[in-house]
Amino acid sequence: MGLGRVSEARKVKSGIFLLLLGLTVLCTTQQVSLAMEAPANEETVAYELALAEASRQRAAEAGAEWLETGSLIEQAKHAVENEDWRQALVLARRAKQQGELAVEQAGRESVAWRDRVIQ
Repeated sequence: MGLGRVSEARKVKSGIFLLLLGLTVLCTTQQVSLAMEAPANEETVAYELALAEASRQRAAEAGAEWLETGSLIEQAKHAVENEDWRQALVLARRAKQQGELAVEQAGRESVAWRDRVIQ
């Protein structure tokens, strides 16, 4: 296989990866907005915050925690202090989603780097 074909194959793989990542984010975002129908109360927020923190911790253990995740959790806790349950729920779910996506990204990157090595 010529050098041009290898480069073109990598571009195609890269484009497919970005398309799939975009679709994943879109689907997950729609799932979060559909899940917003749950009541925003202290119990629901506490549960979602625990899930968000666990998700953030898994991402950190994988070495892939996104910069905004911890900040979202802190903002959610601040919203709890103000008893703004809806805002706290939105922020906690966004943080949980980011943690989950970071873990998925780390898994893909642990394998994908091999395709980027010049041979």
